[in-house]
Parts: sequence; C-alpha cells; structure tokens
Amino acid sequence: MNANIVKKLSYIGALFTLVVISAGAWVRLTDAGLGCPDWPGCYGILSTPDTEKELYQGKKQTVIGRPHIATLMVQKGYVKSFQEAFNRYLGEGKCCYSPGKPYSVEETLLNIKNAGGKAFAAHPHLIRSKKQLNALLELDFDGLECFYSKIPAFQEKPFLRLADRKGLLVSGGSDFHGEIKPYIDLGCSWVDKKTAEAIFRNYS
Repeated sequence: MNANIVKKLSYIGALFTLVVISAGAWVRLTDAGLGCPDWPGCYGILSTPDTEKELYQGKKQTVIGRPHIATLMVQKGYVKSFQEAFNRYLGEGKCCYSPGKPYSVEETLLNIKNAGGKAFAAHPHLIRSKKQLNALLELDFDGLECFYSKIPAFQEKPFLRLADRKGLLVSGGSDFHGEIKPYIDLGCSWVDKKTAEAIFRNYS
C-alpha cells in the first residue's frame, strides 16, 4: 500500500478517535445520554424500564415526589446513592427535572389562610439575601422557622431576633424524612411548650 495512503488513514483514524473521546467526555459532563457511565446503555440495560407502578407500591394516598423516585433509583441500581440521583438526574436544571406548576407566594399564603391555617416561612437560613428575606416577610406570614434541624445555635439567634422584631410566631423542626434523610434524626430540633402553645392559640 502506498505510504501516503497509510499516512492519511492514520491521520483520519487519530482524528476520529479524538472526536469519539471528546464526544464521550461531553456526554458525561453535560449529563447527556442520562449521564450513564456505560452510555449508550445505562447500568447494563438499553433503556430505563417503566417503574411508575412501583413508586406507589405500599403507599396509600401518597404524594409522590423526587425523593421517592431517587430512592427507587437506588433500589433498582440506576444510581449508587440518593444524592447521585439528584446530582445527575432529578436536581434543578438536570435532564429529568420538571418544575411543575408554579404558585406565587401570595397565592400560597391565600390558600393557607382560606383553609384556616397559619403560614410560616420555612428554612430562612437557605435565603442568603437579607433584602430578599425581609421583602418576603413583608407578606402575610404568621411566623418564621427559627429552629431548624442540626444548624448551630448561633445561626438560629438572628432569626429569633428577626421574628421578635416583626412580631412573628416562632416554629422549629428537624426536617426528618425517614430513610430519605438518614443523617437527620427525628426530634433533633424542637421548640419549648410556651412557643408551641403560642402557635395554636386562638384555635378552637
């Protein structure tokens, strides 16, 4: 075979190999192809089976959410951990994320009030902007979740002061979700009797 032809074929082969490697890297980094390590397969299968019915097994009148899907994905071996399911598939902006129908804060508050409930702003420590939090609390909230899960006391004190300044009720919760969040214990955060009674005051 002509040496020039061999040389050209070698260049073409090298270029093709580079394209394949680059495309594979792009697939993994962007979660294209569902981010499966053995793409175009997925953990040894060619497609993800329909397991919707399995989500409802043993659950009566249960609202199915992403945590339930993530748990089933771990059980089926599609991912190795609950967090991996969110990081690759179910987290905001990922390939399997669906935002659902959005409701404004005002609509949500109105529905809670119409149902006779009291509205609390939950997880305020996740709102990094003080300006945004203050604007939120200008709405018709009844209380603020000042005690949360395992955050240290020094992080709770600013929210207690904020609730006092705005005349809001105080709540607390562990954010316990059973096996979905095994690192959080039931009752790891709470409020005292006086604080709890204030929430339920004026209810018949």
